[in-house]
Amino acid sequence: MADVTVTADPIELTSSILGDGLVVYIVADPIYIYLMQMGNLALHDKPGPRNPELDIEYDCSLLGNDGLEIGITILTVDIFGAWLNVHVVASPITITVSIINNEEIVGEFFSDSALINIAVTIKSYADIITEGVRKNWIKWSNIGNLDFTIWKDNIAGERPLDWKGWIYSIKKLGSKLIVYGENGVSLLVPSGNVFGLLPVYKIGLKGKQAIAGDDKIHFFVDNTGRLFSIGETAMKSSLFDSSITPERLDYSEYLGTMNDLVLSWDALNNLLYICDGLIGYVYSVDSKSLGSGPVNITGVGSQGNTYYISAPATIVNEPFEICTDIYDMGSRKNKTIHSIELGTDTIGDLWVAIDYRSDKASPFVSLSWHKVSPNGVTVIPCYGIEFRIKVKRTTYAKLELDYIRVNGIIHDYKFLYPYVGR
Repeated sequence: MADVTVTADPIELTSSILGDGLVVYIVADPIYIYLMQMGNLALHDKPGPRNPELDIEYDCSLLGNDGLEIGITILTVDIFGAWLNVHVVASPITITVSIINNEEIVGEFFSDSALINIAVTIKSYADIITEGVRKNWIKWSNIGNLDFTIWKDNIAGERPLDWKGWIYSIKKLGSKLIVYGENGVSLLVPSGNVFGLLPVYKIGLKGKQAIAGDDKIHFFVDNTGRLFSIGETAMKSSLFDSSITPERLDYSEYLGTMNDLVLSWDALNNLLYICDGLIGYVYSVDSKSLGSGPVNITGVGSQGNTYYISAPATIVNEPFEICTDIYDMGSRKNKTIHSIELGTDTIGDLWVAIDYRSDKASPFVSLSWHKVSPNGVTVIPCYGIEFRIKVKRTTYAKLELDYIRVNGIIHDYKFLYPYVGR
């Protein structure tokens, strides 16, 4: 805050004889002073914490008729924050007029209604920065230098992206850079001392940490909750292609309801962890499947022979669960499932459930979980048109399924015309 000088004219105190031996105790009511700041201010950095040692007290003291000191103390008001084309009104400054030494005043009367003239002047001015915030700009420095100043050699530089909003992350993919942000994804291709720009995706990410990957593959979740991947091979073949689109994995029916999600890439096991503290999923690149998983993983990595997984609290492993895509047995007629067979060598109990519906526009209804027998068969009757098969393991462990076989019948199926009226 700028230096402030406050001057007060003397307060004229009138006295009168109120009576012999009369003692009067007076404490004035607070006097409120409002400061108003007009102008354009912008700060690049966030303000630091308030330092009480920088508070300034002004003692506008004067003596009464009886020689007792009467003081006025002004407490400063700190104004924090970034101002830009706004009308700022400071909080009220309270001036409390009171008797300092708490002694008796005999035969004197102190009035709080006397006129007090206070002049406020700004002795020095803070720096005013008029440059706008360029949220969607990127900058690069000279080679091996952390200084981003653009010199005469024009090696350092800057440029805007082809979408608005904040930049969330810049990640390397092969010999190129992918920029992920609030309203889009763009590809930066080095060309001499500058970078060429190619559009990748015009929808922004679901959050600042909705991106993970390494130099060979990236994953991100967009604002609609859809999961995408971008691989190094696709980028190599798309150097001059202006219509690059990432591979859409989707799963928006699961990820769309998550908030403040964090993506963590396990390059050792080709697993992507998607967590928001309440819900957790694991996507497997090898099997191209999504299953439930820990809810609070925030990072995965390795150093030497040590494998690390980070989380803000104890990692809680939910029952491992996978779900197939919509399955209609190649027919839109009504069907009845009798049993389900699982091909796996996993040790321990497995459970199977079925989601079903008879109308493509209706939500799925879930059956209860049925335990799988030791020979891998579960009898679970279910009637519908479309199904989703779910498999669960109550203890967290690696689960590999060789196949899922669904046994049932299609009602009123025409064998002579398998492609007509089916």
